[in-house]
Amino acid sequence: MTGRALKVILLVAVVLRLAPLLGAWNRPEGFFAPDSAGYRELAESLIETGEFQRHGEAEIFRTPGYPLLLCAASVFGDSWWRAVCLFQIALDVVLVYLVFLLGCMLCSRRAGVWAAAFQALIVVLAPPDAAFWALSTLWSIWLWGDQVPAGLRG
Repeated sequence: MTGRALKVILLVAVVLRLAPLLGAWNRPEGFFAPDSAGYRELAESLIETGEFQRHGEAEIFRTPGYPLLLCAASVFGDSWWRAVCLFQIALDVVLVYLVFLLGCMLCSRRAGVWAAAFQALIVVLAPPDAAFWALSTLWSIWLWGDQVPAGLRG
């Protein structure tokens, strides 16, 4: 039963994350956060000059990870933002699955399903968050994987 429940949870996660993107498919300006332009400027600077700067000055407040993702997405031309959003959606759905695994490892399979269900309902549209949380959860699984007593594993 938990296998079917997990599939339903992952499907719900995909639908909840795709809905805002599909609603803004032809209107990207309504999809961005206020600081999105800054990340785009950094990506353009990296592409054009190879330097991590905005307005001719080095950027010291942001890390280059997200602008590098935007650089990679520039191969899609004007649809770059759609590619980034789809990538973030995929990462966020992977995060739901990783939360399931972590719940199974630390408690039980049932706890993993409940944790994944809650995570599926949390729709985060802030761009860098998906990658951060997915990598943090993956790191947690790697870190605790061998240290969880066998009796607590799902």
